[in-house]
Amino acid sequence: MKNFALPYFSRDIAEFWRRWHISLSTWFRDYVYVPLGGSRVTPYKAHFNMWVTMLVSGLWHGAAWTFIAWGALHALYLSVERWTKWPKMLEKFGPIGNMVAIGITLFLTCIAWVYFRAESFSQANAVVAQLFNVTQLNTDYAMQKIGMFQFVWLGAAVAREAFFAFGINAWSVFQKPWFENVRVVTLAVVIVMTILFRGPGATFVYFQF
Repeated sequence: MKNFALPYFSRDIAEFWRRWHISLSTWFRDYVYVPLGGSRVTPYKAHFNMWVTMLVSGLWHGAAWTFIAWGALHALYLSVERWTKWPKMLEKFGPIGNMVAIGITLFLTCIAWVYFRAESFSQANAVVAQLFNVTQLNTDYAMQKIGMFQFVWLGAAVAREAFFAFGINAWSVFQKPWFENVRVVTLAVVIVMTILFRGPGATFVYFQF
């Protein structure tokens, strides 16, 4: 089956889980969430069922509190999403609202990934704290490693994919044949440079499973 469907273009966390690791998320839905009663119960019970499902999915990835924290964060995201309906509010602003929703969803997902990958709470908290420490941003280093040209074209490529993903009329330059060639070359360069300049860590995360 198709297992990933552009999950990082999701406009909310619920959509993310419909696009991310579809076989696994479908299994948890069918064998944990639905047997508990799913959403066909009172709102509070539905939230409880969802929290149990997400916590179990976290524990499935490994017997560590960081994985449970990852599941709890996603449960919290989903609860807030259900209560506030913030994605629906952003839909009223059309394409711009959709792009903002994608950005918020990606941001929340990445914060949760920190706890998924970290070896301890203290390590995860340190990483998150550093992410929010704007005084320590080293943009010069990033530009040296990849370069402004690749950043610009990668941004254009991502924008183009996002426009097409939601059926929005892309800017005319994105539809030029030459742009497709530049996009492919740029993405290839970025992938190669990401591999060459990656950190020293090489442990496969699922060794903990």
